[in-house]
Amino acid sequence: MNKFLNMVKWREGLYPFITDEVSAKKAASYGYMGITIAASFNLIILSLNLIPALMGQSYQSAAGFFDVIIMLIIGFFIYKMSRVAAVAGLLYVLSNIIYKVYIGESTNFVLQGFLILWLISGVRGTFAYRNYLNNKK
Repeated sequence: MNKFLNMVKWREGLYPFITDEVSAKKAASYGYMGITIAASFNLIILSLNLIPALMGQSYQSAAGFFDVIIMLIIGFFIYKMSRVAAVAGLLYVLSNIIYKVYIGESTNFVLQGFLILWLISGVRGTFAYRNYLNNKK
């Protein structure tokens, strides 16, 4: 029985149950958290890549900062419970993963898998939240 409860807790952390307005908001916060963590990792990697540029070597990933800004804007609107932003965030991350695989760039599939699950929870949460709000009226 205890093993089953641990599995439920593990599932709740990746793909939460949505039963009411509060749990929908919690699920949507997973999408916000996931895209914010991904933007933070990208910002750290871009900052570390700036070190060779400061030493006179060429720097080619300036577009990565634009990527971080887009992710943070999407995260802000997921935080505000925007359904469009939740779907756009999921599609944006999926398209980035597909593009990186297509060009042969290495990617961390475990981290990307968690990110996708969190963004799916964000989509579920934002849609459920709006549904609960509309049913309240």
